Amino acid sequence: MIRSTLPLLISCIGFYSCTTPDSEPVFVSARQFQPPIERVSKMVVYYTSPLTSLNYVGKDTVNGQVYNFVGADTYTFQYDAQNRTVKHTLTQTSASDIGLYTHKNQYRYAYANGRMTEAQTSDAGTQTYSFPLDSTQSRVLAYTKRIYANALLDTLRQYSAEGILKSVLRGSNRQTITIDTKNITQIDEYSNRTGKLDNTTAFVYDMDHYAPPAYFTFLGETSQNTVVKRTINYGSQAQVDVYISTYQNTYDTQKRLIKQVEFSQYPGQAKPTVATVTTYSY
Repeated sequence: MIRSTLPLLISCIGFYSCTTPDSEPVFVSARQFQPPIERVSKMVVYYTSPLTSLNYVGKDTVNGQVYNFVGADTYTFQYDAQNRTVKHTLTQTSASDIGLYTHKNQYRYAYANGRMTEAQTSDAGTQTYSFPLDSTQSRVLAYTKRIYANALLDTLRQYSAEGILKSVLRGSNRQTITIDTKNITQIDEYSNRTGKLDNTTAFVYDMDHYAPPAYFTFLGETSQNTVVKRTINYGSQAQVDVYISTYQNTYDTQKRLIKQVEFSQYPGQAKPTVATVTTYSY
């Protein structure tokens, strides 16, 4: 099971403060301290599954219940003196009845002469891409990748004054993004073919806790506060499918997010279930 090599645009983190064996929750208003400057050096996303397996990549206890993980994505990040991402690795591990499968990619980024060069190295070799930068020389204006016969279109990227993505054109759709007090509150996605609204994603935030700064800095900054709820509406007004995610967060004594549990609920699902558990190191 190989998952996407890039996380969602939004770092969806936050909901209920909770305790873990290694740390106690911290309750403090975000208005009492400055937004975090230290960026994430390592992030591990663990995936659950309703199916059983003879092998697992790990397990954790959430609210008294043990969950086994069938997959894990491990990211590491390095930044330059300007807080731009210059290197990251992604190691993806999947479990099955046969055993464990691991796949690793390494990415390096260089910024010069108005462009960012990305070198992606895996067992298959190295692929190199070049993207135009905005006036800050830190964010790309397009992120289109041509992989063999396919093109992953991502163009006309526009950013807010805070450096958050506010619109983008992709192969089959375009997105317009609403930003309020440095937080993304809504993403509207329109079909390029019909011009109609395909889906809307809305976010609610915990204004008393800050989220980690962006780790893929060249794609823009992420929302300032931690997300408490994400709601995705697919379809027309007559027939709408709603997908809801809520989040349970743990913070360390420095008020940094160190663990996030995602609870997902799909149409027809009786109650939310744990979908992912993410840990952060700085």
